Amino acid sequence: MNETTRQEPKRRTLIAAAMVCVAISAAIAALVASTGPAAAEPAGSASASASATPPPPPPARGADIPTERSKPPTATEWKEGRAVSAEGAEGCTYKLLREYLRVTCINHVGVGLAAGDPEDVRVWISGRFGSPQQPTALADIPLRRGQGFIVSFNDVAWEYDGGRPGDGGHVIVSWREGEPDPLIVRTPGD
Repeated sequence: MNETTRQEPKRRTLIAAAMVCVAISAAIAALVASTGPAAAEPAGSASASASATPPPPPPARGADIPTERSKPPTATEWKEGRAVSAEGAEGCTYKLLREYLRVTCINHVGVGLAAGDPEDVRVWISGRFGSPQQPTALADIPLRRGQGFIVSFNDVAWEYDGGRPGDGGHVIVSWREGEPDPLIVRTPGD
């Protein structure tokens, strides 16, 4: 049995697990949407003044995303992208420009499209350990109604005898027909 044949069951399991995450995330999003916004604390409350952390950026809103397809943004154009948030685990940043989402995960050494149409998706790595720019995994993903994507990230799992590639988590993007906004979820790795 060759290496590819041995890895196929693992790949199928990973894809199945990611799809379960999409279904769970959709259910959570529906629950959150049905319960409405949580009550805000008064501006002068102790917990409001004690928190020095800036609020997270807003989520991506379907109303702000053009329906017309455009060319993928250039590196210069991405400087004008606005920060958006994702549900779930932290560790990455997200920017929205036109109908494209950029996911940037510092200290990740691998990235790949695990599920979804690869058209207009771009994934790559920059930087390296020991340099001023740490290894960074990036993915540009189009946000289009009726499409979904799973992007898999790798980090380094350090062990007593060195490092090995580790599961750096996934970013799941789903924008079902009829839903007003895309769902962007970050799942944790190992």
